[in-house]
Amino acid sequence: MDGAPNLKKLFEYNAAANRRTLGSLPINGSEHERAYKVIGHAVNVERLWLNRLEHGEKAKAPEMFPILTKNELEETIDENSMDFSRILAGMGSDGLSRIVDYVTTEGDQKQSAAGDILFHVINHSTYHRGQVALLLGSGGGHAAVTDYIAFARGDF
Repeated sequence: MDGAPNLKKLFEYNAAANRRTLGSLPINGSEHERAYKVIGHAVNVERLWLNRLEHGEKAKAPEMFPILTKNELEETIDENSMDFSRILAGMGSDGLSRIVDYVTTEGDQKQSAAGDILFHVINHSTYHRGQVALLLGSGGGHAAVTDYIAFARGDF
């Protein structure tokens, strides 16, 4: 191995970091409503990309900024994790270069390689976990450590 993380490990990290972020939120969503909306957006967009990978142009977009309960978020994170694992396990040698046709939330037709989509999902989730951390910190809360290196060291 060349030291570069593989997609399977990155998606394991992504799910673990999403769970840690969710764990840092209070049970009462109204206390940090914006943080709940942001993490809800991150996990719903993961679901959207999963649907695009599997259904292409027929994929339906979920609500982009839902307010989900902590239980609903946990269930979605777990479902996304299982589905990304299944998709990655089923990819052949040319799976990452497969072109996916899809329609954006603005209605534009686009094409992207599956590998680019998968990399985007990781970056998108990381970006929004950072927003949640900022919201929690500015609201007197304490954000969980979700850095990849902490995951790779086994710190979470």
